[in-house]
Amino acid sequence: MNRPFRDWHAQRVWIVGASSGIGAALAQALLARGARVALSARRADALAQLAGTAVKNEAALVLPLDLGDTAAFAAALDRLERNWG
Repeated sequence: MNRPFRDWHAQRVWIVGASSGIGAALAQALLARGARVALSARRADALAQLAGTAVKNEAALVLPLDLGDTAAFAAALDRLERNWG
């Protein structure tokens, strides 16, 4: 088993399916605990709204994509690596 994180501050997490439901709730919870969260889903408008709740928008990175599109996934991964290393 993985050890549980006690401190999420500055941890980086990529959530696919973050536009609604459990994904959005998880993103909000992690952002509230200080994590940096990459938000992905097909609905860019919903991701932007969720990111707007992040402190100064610095903790959230919006990466809209459809996982069925291989090129879109590769582009999102490239952008994530350029932004977060």
